[in-house]
Amino acid sequence: MRTLSLLAITALVAASFTANAAGGKIKIRHKGKMIEVSSNALDAHLDHGDVQLFPYKGTFLSQAEINADLAAIEQEFVDTPREDGEIDQEEPAPEDEF
Repeated sequence: MRTLSLLAITALVAASFTANAAGGKIKIRHKGKMIEVSSNALDAHLDHGDVQLFPYKGTFLSQAEINADLAAIEQEFVDTPREDGEIDQEEPAPEDEF
């Protein structure tokens, strides 16, 4: 379950670096519109509230939007009944013993 999320995030980061290396342009959301900026200009745009976009499911979304989608997928997976009709429950984290 957590592995799925980590793999998806790793893939997004790799795709972002690949796209950046290919053209030196990065997609951002600037004043509600998607534009491409030079990697050199990214920090300036992020400093005034623009958001970097990443390729995801055939479109470009912010990391927060992707995380929300992955959380919904993960929750759907957790809530899916097993073949025996039971719903898997996450095991509570073990408490540290001193």
